[in-house]
Amino acid sequence: LNTRVVTTEIFITLINIIILIRFIGSTSPEEFIFNGLVLLGVIMFSFLLIRSVLHEVRQREEISKLAEDLRVANAELKKLDQMKSEFVSLASHQLRTPLTVIKGYISMIQEGSFGKVADPLSDALRKIYISNETLINLVGDFLNLSRIESGKMKYTFEPTQMEGIIQSVFEEFMEVVKEKKLELRYENPETPLAKAMLDKDKFKQVIMNLVDNAVKYTPEGSVTLKIEEEKEKGNVLFSVSDTGVGMSKGELDGIFKRFSRGESGSKVNTSGLGLGLYLAKRIVTDHGGEIWATSDGPGKGSTFWVRVPVHI
Repeated sequence: LNTRVVTTEIFITLINIIILIRFIGSTSPEEFIFNGLVLLGVIMFSFLLIRSVLHEVRQREEISKLAEDLRVANAELKKLDQMKSEFVSLASHQLRTPLTVIKGYISMIQEGSFGKVADPLSDALRKIYISNETLINLVGDFLNLSRIESGKMKYTFEPTQMEGIIQSVFEEFMEVVKEKKLELRYENPETPLAKAMLDKDKFKQVIMNLVDNAVKYTPEGSVTLKIEEEKEKGNVLFSVSDTGVGMSKGELDGIFKRFSRGESGSKVNTSGLGLGLYLAKRIVTDHGGEIWATSDGPGKGSTFWVRVPVHI
């Protein structure tokens, strides 16, 4: 039995015994009637008190059982979520290898490694290359998401010249912007900037996601990449500006949330799941940096900024 119930019953029993003794020992009719009424009241009170205590004990037992059921269910959900993350990670790994091979072979064919390529075939290969690149980026996003959610995201930081990463991304997007008839510019600094402590592959994914986002949401016009050093603050500042659909203040507040796609962006026919900016923010934060976006409003383009500390 519950300790509280037993204690209550013992206390009530003692009180009732004391009142009963007084009732039996009454020496006058008035005292007999008074003690009888007191005894009756105490008995009723005892019954109500014990019932109340029993009800409370049952409620606590039900709550305790419910809490245990929830704990078991939560543990099961965590296990299933872990299995899901592991499956996504494994599937992403398995998909990435053949997609990378396809990309390599398409590049070799376009360069004429297997003979001269006719113009109609070259145009088809370019479209295949762009679609394959989209798949590679999507698989990379899923892989990074599963690593972040499972707490298995690992970084290899080393002093890195950020200009090299941006130049690489700039060159990789040339085919994409040609297809969309956009202008892609890179304002490369004249002198080398200070190095930053970066994981090259992870940080390249950040730049890829930002440029990809800018290109997707720019129906016409240009996308400009810029990098500069904030010597007074000890930072390197990178930005991606576009002349695209722009964003409202409300959209800017939630643009880095998982699976977020702005209302202005929904008017443009684009692929993607809204993971790129979420992953970019997580990775930049893990680098000790900042990432944010600015826009003058819908239809007025956007600029995404990334600031990371330089290597000392």
